[in-house]
Formats: sequence, C-alpha cells, structure tokens
Amino acid sequence: MKFSNVTIAGAGTLGSQIAWQTAFYGFNVTVFDAFEKGLEVGKAYHQKYAELFLKTRGASHDEIDQTISRLSYTTDLAEAVKDADIVSESIPENLEIKQSFYQELGKVAPEKTIFTTNSSTITPSEIVIAVDRPDKTSNIRVGPTQLIEYSKQSFNITSLKRLKSLILWTKTQL
Repeated sequence: MKFSNVTIAGAGTLGSQIAWQTAFYGFNVTVFDAFEKGLEVGKAYHQKYAELFLKTRGASHDEIDQTISRLSYTTDLAEAVKDADIVSESIPENLEIKQSFYQELGKVAPEKTIFTTNSSTITPSEIVIAVDRPDKTSNIRVGPTQLIEYSKQSFNITSLKRLKSLILWTKTQL
C-alpha cells in the first residue's frame, strides 16, 4: 500500500506542522478544520513554515512552491477525505470531540483509509471504541521540537503491509 493522499484533521499548531511537512515530502495534503478560522490559522502557519524552510532548511523557492501546490483546505469532512489513504487527526484533546469526529469520519471516509490519532492525553482504547475500522486505526504521536523532530508510534494495525506503509509515512515527519 502506497500513500499519496493524506488528510490532516486540525489546522492548529501541530496539525499545520504535520500538514506542511507531509506536503514538503511530496504527498498531496488536504487540511480539514471544522472552522474557517482554523483554516486561516493553518494557512498563516504555512506561510511561516515556507519562510523557515527557505532560511534555515535550505529549501529552494521551487520546493516551497511545490509544497504549497500540494496543500488544499476545507471545512467539509467528506470532501477532505474522499481520496484519503490516511487521515492524521490532531483535533482538540477532548474525548467527546474526538469520538464524535471518528464516528463521522467512519461514515464518509473510503474503506481503504487508515485513521491515525496524534493524541497525547487520550488513550487509543478510548478513541478506538468510536471507530468503525479498529484494524486500520493507530496512535502516531508526532510532536514539535522546532518543527517536527521526532515521532513515537503505537500501532493497532493488523495488516503488515499497512504497518509498513504507515512507518514509511511517519519517516517524513522526522
């Protein structure tokens, strides 16, 4: 299984970083946020990351333009996930919000789509009860120390092929 299309749910500090890094490494990224204001915040972060990558990471203007071209934004969850191979969730750390999100996500995401949460305070077992495909759900904790310097993984994935694909994707977050 090869990932091409990634949806990042949550355009705040962490979600915007994961979206930028994922797009920089060549994936098509749809950024979903429940609120237009959230998307505007995410876009502003992306402009800052473009400047940061030019100044400190040695990225070329062409690489930045390509990264920006791979990013799209929407407040429509069904639109956000219609082609998603993976959804990386970084929405607020609130169990009710997360469970509600995953229940809705299960209704609109294609069957092929793997779900990941970036939760650091809610256990995967509390989230997975709201998921319609627990065998395609994982907790992948990606955290910023500057701009995504490490990743910790815990998997609930039952397919070795899906697991290998997830590991390859997480390497783009280092």
